[in-house]
Amino acid sequence: MLSQNVRKYLVASSLVLLSHVAHLLPDAGGLPFCYHNSRLWFLIGREGFGSAQGQWTDFGGKADKPSEAPMTTAAREFTEETRYVFGKNNYGHSIAWFQTHVNLDIQSQWGYHMFLVEVPFIDAGILRHGPAVPHYEKIDYAWVDANDFLNFVALNNSTQKALATYNGMRIRNCCFQTIRRNLPQIRQMLAQYLQQHQPTTAAAAAPHHAPAPAAAAPTPATYKASQITVIEHQHGQTATGELLFCRHNGIIYTHCPVDGSIITMLSSSYAIPFEFEGDQYTTVSEAFQAHNGHQLARQAKIKLMADIYAAKIFQNKQLRDSLRSTGNTHIINNTDHPFWGRTNNTGDNALGQILEQLRSLYCR
Repeated sequence: MLSQNVRKYLVASSLVLLSHVAHLLPDAGGLPFCYHNSRLWFLIGREGFGSAQGQWTDFGGKADKPSEAPMTTAAREFTEETRYVFGKNNYGHSIAWFQTHVNLDIQSQWGYHMFLVEVPFIDAGILRHGPAVPHYEKIDYAWVDANDFLNFVALNNSTQKALATYNGMRIRNCCFQTIRRNLPQIRQMLAQYLQQHQPTTAAAAAPHHAPAPAAAAPTPATYKASQITVIEHQHGQTATGELLFCRHNGIIYTHCPVDGSIITMLSSSYAIPFEFEGDQYTTVSEAFQAHNGHQLARQAKIKLMADIYAAKIFQNKQLRDSLRSTGNTHIINNTDHPFWGRTNNTGDNALGQILEQLRSLYCR
């Protein structure tokens, strides 16, 4: 029978061996980029756990097994750490989507593979409120100007003990060194990308941490609630009779235009559990009130409302499906609130604009 000291030694040796094996597993990840507002941007994330906690980096990790291909590792880690937002919001589909959107594979001096992957622009604030999926490690996201960031990397240095800081963000050394080592290839790829993908129109606002202000309201629809006599519920009703939305004359409403007491899933009063900023809520209105939204300035109100709606929609598939099923139809929050709603062609319809923006960002 083994003595206690021998058992302790064997356990310690096993732990050391396991740590060495884990260290030998290959690493790979993805660095997303997009063209938005006439500029190229990189998306980076802030680590929430482990030895790199608080540092900003690309989206990567270790292989599940030594034989796993770097592309597979990178696709899985990217998919998990961006909370399945890109692609089809589905794990398997998102990995396949990643593999078809890679533009460049670069390596660090330690063998880390970083794949530069083209993604659509999704506001960083919305990403932050994405669904809590298994194994995600990022707690915040930010778009950084690609050219400015590459110039920063070229002119600075970084070590494990002295991390380079970009606009107040400490950049993880592995990410920094991988980009620095491959600057010519990255610049060449981005230049070729610009030549081949000149956009027809520029987006309305530059990426930033919080959702962009809602776009200008579309041309007001010429209607009066009192004139609406028919409500189309086709493709707008669940099996249990709940209204996903109300459509009439090519317009989507958050409330039944004939009887405003009948709400749909798009209404801020629709009850379904979700989490926002660490607290549990059932309606958007409840969360908005808890954060003193009514006391905020106009743009702060819009930002808070967009954040809350993004959290609720991301965490509930039925709500995402509801918003997606509205297609490109104009959405009106037909309440009598002069800022959030619009009735009889009166009101800013700010909530309708937020719903349209969220739909265009990730309900594709």
